Amino acid sequence: MKAGDVPEFIERDNICDRFEQAWQTGAEFSLEEALDLVTIGNQEALLKELLPIELRYQQDSVTLEQYQHRFPKFKLVVQVAFEQRRSRTETLDLGKTWSGDDRKRSVLSHAADAAVDGLDGLGLEAFTATDGTVAFGDYELLEEVGRGGMGVVFRARQKSLDREVAVKMILAGVLADDDAVRRFHAEAQAVASLRHPGIVTVYEVGEIRGCHFFSMDYIEGYSLAEVARLRPLGEREAAEYVVAITEAIQTAHVAGIVHRDLKPANILTDETAQPLITDFGLAKTTTDDSGMTASGKILGTPSYMPPEQIEQGEEGVGPRSDVYALGAILYELLTGRPPFRADNPVETLLQVLNEDPVSPRLLMPRLDQDLETITMRCLEKDPGQRFPSAEALAEELHRYLDGEPIVSRPITWMEGAWRWCRRNPVIATMMSLVLLLVLTLSIGGPIMAWKQKQ
Repeated sequence: MKAGDVPEFIERDNICDRFEQAWQTGAEFSLEEALDLVTIGNQEALLKELLPIELRYQQDSVTLEQYQHRFPKFKLVVQVAFEQRRSRTETLDLGKTWSGDDRKRSVLSHAADAAVDGLDGLGLEAFTATDGTVAFGDYELLEEVGRGGMGVVFRARQKSLDREVAVKMILAGVLADDDAVRRFHAEAQAVASLRHPGIVTVYEVGEIRGCHFFSMDYIEGYSLAEVARLRPLGEREAAEYVVAITEAIQTAHVAGIVHRDLKPANILTDETAQPLITDFGLAKTTTDDSGMTASGKILGTPSYMPPEQIEQGEEGVGPRSDVYALGAILYELLTGRPPFRADNPVETLLQVLNEDPVSPRLLMPRLDQDLETITMRCLEKDPGQRFPSAEALAEELHRYLDGEPIVSRPITWMEGAWRWCRRNPVIATMMSLVLLLVLTLSIGGPIMAWKQKQ
């Protein structure tokens, strides 16, 4: 596998994970060091994601001028990040007195982050009223709350029903190409077709003046990734989270939809701690033959991606691929780290293909063996060795939670050795030859010596 095979957004996502982890652990990993890991042409896009992370964790008093001096080529990116930081510290309360210019700057500063040219990359200038509010059809956009490789999400107020919703738009705004539009609508259709309390609800799908969007539940809470960072999760709590996610994704599988990018960051939790699956941007319909996923492209997040998704792309992905990702999520909730994470995306992908994850009980010695067994079965390299469905995984987790014997059995050392040999046939053959030579010498040597004495 070559570095060029990895999509840019995967590389950025991995670096962002490392950068945030460095801030959390106190490790040294500067913005400059992070930018040096990508080509010059990709540095601006990476800085757009890294700088807000640093400003969120930065406790010292820092100024816009200091950062613009550090990054003179990216002064606009720095300005936007500081504007975002300022606007996030001020409550966008509809009852508060805001000037039109303040409200306009607050929303448009987020749009600028994704701008292709100036501040109107998403085309939001066309929707800005004279009082500074951003009225997008029936929605008033309040603030950006998230973005992924393809879309940007705003917290908004639906005026006709006076309720708070999330509005997702294509990241490229009015400049989105046909392929991006097809993908975006495929995601909207996938989510809109599902009805489950563990999956966000889509309210409306549409287009306004060339801007494609859909509105959905606004979940005011933390992602599962943030929950895990805020505090350690106990065994039962981790299992309860994952069984709820598993039952929700089973609904998608029954409808013929594979998520393909399940990870803690794509699981939101509401005020009752109910997890909800979001971001179906890479979802695949098992009956789809549109060919929207380009051949040879690796789509997903390396630390949670099963081997078949790397080796075979869309062709090899099925419900058991999501089962693998569910196991990776459970592994992280139990141990505090994903099963695989290297210094760069390529190394992570190679680990997924060629290495076994470290036993969770080596990282957490007091971990229940049954829970480890369930986790490791999800993470089998061979899809046929995993749980046959999300439903089967949910049933096994319920057995664990109810104190009943589980069906799965841990891998014996002989099975582990055999699987290692299958993955490393050359090394295994050489070791076998060496062992055979040692046995021959140890047995044949004394026999030859005895015969010579005779």
